[in-house]
Amino acid sequence: MFDKTRKKIKNKAKSMWNIDTIVDVAVDVLLVIFDVIYSPVLIIVRMIRHFFSEYIIDTLKNNIKKVIHWWMELTPERKVIVKNRIKLAILIPIFLLTAVPVMLIKLGIV
Repeated sequence: MFDKTRKKIKNKAKSMWNIDTIVDVAVDVLLVIFDVIYSPVLIIVRMIRHFFSEYIIDTLKNNIKKVIHWWMELTPERKVIVKNRIKLAILIPIFLLTAVPVMLIKLGIV
């Protein structure tokens, strides 16, 4: 009774399952498995990146606030001393990066 129906279904399945459809189904299944496996990893990575960047931003803000409060508490005489030290801290590396190589080239050492 069901032999005729079974043969129809079997013939239909044979005609549907050629190499193109098998490759398409295999690729689709692998993509779904890949998405399911790596989705939790991406979620964790995004959470770590979010909290890490949040930590960096908060730390940077707090340090800037500390420097500003420290600067506001200094006396005017002390501010002059700190300004001079900051100028030296900026000028010395600039001098070392620009003037020293020029002098070495002029002297013929380099």
